Amino acid sequence: MPAKIWTLSHLSEEQERLLKEAEATMGGKLLLAYGPDQVEAAQLDQSQLERIHALEEKLGVAVVAVEPRR
Repeated sequence: MPAKIWTLSHLSEEQERLLKEAEATMGGKLLLAYGPDQVEAAQLDQSQLERIHALEEKLGVAVVAVEPRR
């Protein structure tokens, strides 16, 4: 079984309010929040980005590339 690389963040009421406030300024886009000890954004080249965009279109879902913290 693969290792679990993410969990839901546990936000305080204030953190949740700030996240929702930021989302409200994003024109309907959603933000994902990960704890600092969970994942970091993956650095992708143009080819990898294109592969992810194609996968998103094929699957009809959003795909987020992250690197697990070790």
